[in-house]
Amino acid sequence: MKSVCTKAHLRRRKLGGSFAADILDLLEGTRDLRSTFASDKVYGILGLVDGAAMVEVDYAKRPEDVFTDLAVHYLRGGLLHVLCYCVESSAPAMLKLPSWVPDWTRPGYVEPLLTRGLGCKAAGDTSPQCEIDVQAGEIRLQGRLLDTVRVVDEKAKIPLTTVLPDWRNMSDTDPRARTNDKYRREQRNIHESWENMLRLAWPTPEDFTWAKHEALWRTFMCNRTRENEVPQGDNYGPAWERLLEWMHSHTLDADGEDEEMPYIRTVVPQTMSSILGELLGHFGRDGMLDMVRGAHMKWCYHRRFFVSEAERYGWAADGALPGDIIVAFYGCDYPFLLHGVHGGYRIVSDCYIHGLMDGECLETEDFEEREFLIL
Repeated sequence: MKSVCTKAHLRRRKLGGSFAADILDLLEGTRDLRSTFASDKVYGILGLVDGAAMVEVDYAKRPEDVFTDLAVHYLRGGLLHVLCYCVESSAPAMLKLPSWVPDWTRPGYVEPLLTRGLGCKAAGDTSPQCEIDVQAGEIRLQGRLLDTVRVVDEKAKIPLTTVLPDWRNMSDTDPRARTNDKYRREQRNIHESWENMLRLAWPTPEDFTWAKHEALWRTFMCNRTRENEVPQGDNYGPAWERLLEWMHSHTLDADGEDEEMPYIRTVVPQTMSSILGELLGHFGRDGMLDMVRGAHMKWCYHRRFFVSEAERYGWAADGALPGDIIVAFYGCDYPFLLHGVHGGYRIVSDCYIHGLMDGECLETEDFEEREFLIL
């Protein structure tokens, strides 16, 4: 679907008289398209992009060198956003590349937060500090250590394998909701992963606080509406709670019967009934659910929920593991998840970590300044 949309977008731009696209955006959009020769993932789109002159077409070069040279061009120009396109993938690798070089031959189940357009500035107005050793296949970056992953949700199925019907227009008696096995399994998996998110955030009712409640619903949306605005708690907090209650009460068991997933009822105090009733009257049920679910699907699609050692909530790519560190590189707007290997680190993906997306790490000495060796 992403590839079809990319081609449709290019067609519209051509018909509108504006054709050239950013090379990294187009490489991301065509990541799932196949190429007999790996270098053509880059060479094949040069006629469609701005900045094509930065790439010299040379079929004598190894594909690894083509990809690396493109990444180095951006890094030497101080444009660390190229790292956002580096994603640890479960798909087998055709090429042997450092983790700081995007591998355009591997499918990207997760689009970078940069591509999705999430507004943030994790490293504030700092300038990039990057040393590159192409021969050794490593770079050194200055930044701040933000936190460490403690636990990761393993319930979410990534990637989703079926296209879900329009749940907003589906009644409880719709045949698709009760006879479509693929739909039922996918929908149940989504509900279970949301339920598990609550269990990881609040293992017992005693762990619940209203501060954690707010942090979790804001994390569920990456603290942004679909329009990239910071959501207001008076509306979105109760709407999120209503969404989880409604979805969990409409989970289908193996026999196609409703099966409640009641964990939210055991940990969230039921003190919002008047607010929920008022919101239901103002927005309508579907309007409430769409506000929150739409933002969640835009920012968090195919990402895994995690909880850090400091009890912060976040989202990262499928390869996230307990013990991975979360860092902010100077000069880069998005935080990254790094996995420790051989005296250095490999980039897992960009990530969202609640409360540290807008330069907060620079306001205190609590976040260690370090040099990170990326292999």
